[in-house]
Amino acid sequence: GGGGGGESKFADSCCGGGRGQVKEIAESGERYFQTKLYHPFCTPLNQLGGFGLGIALYFTTLRAVMILLFIAGLVSIPNFLYFSGPEYSNNQENIFWALRGSSVCTEYEFVPCLDCNPEGNFARAEDRLRFATDELGEMVTFALKNNCNGATVATMMTNMATILFVIFGLSFISYYLAKQEDKLDGDVQTAKDYSIVVLNPPSDAGDPVEWRNYF
Repeated sequence: GGGGGGESKFADSCCGGGRGQVKEIAESGERYFQTKLYHPFCTPLNQLGGFGLGIALYFTTLRAVMILLFIAGLVSIPNFLYFSGPEYSNNQENIFWALRGSSVCTEYEFVPCLDCNPEGNFARAEDRLRFATDELGEMVTFALKNNCNGATVATMMTNMATILFVIFGLSFISYYLAKQEDKLDGDVQTAKDYSIVVLNPPSDAGDPVEWRNYF
């Protein structure tokens, strides 16, 4: 069949056949070479340079960030286990499964609050206030209080470790992308590779034919 811009003339280099073979993007309407689509998982990133430097760097960044966040999730597993356990919020019962392991608290109660003001410190959280009348007929304000203890030393240390890992990971990704940019740019020939810049041309050198003949 006719090849398109997303097909290669060579077999995939890691999912069977043609290992280490450089791919070449098939021309639109290719009929003389056998083509196949680039594999979404097994195509090496250095083979994407033919689509342009930006495309190759995009997928390089995407893969690096996915790995970084996956490892950050593994580092946060102690917090997931603590929040979903009996010590934090009674195993987070009656919570949507995707929210279990988060800091959602199901253990709470309404307690009297003398300085809670719906128009002041609770201006954007009126749903956390309740009002009742005491024995003397005076209005009493109750505020919602969570009884979960999420500010433990263990959770703090886990959060700090995750944050530091992400910060150093992003710094490494920045360095890695700079190296990949130089590598990918060297593998792809563009007009930039054959261009020169003349910083001090003669003032009367305005004839393009003369420039062409000179170089």
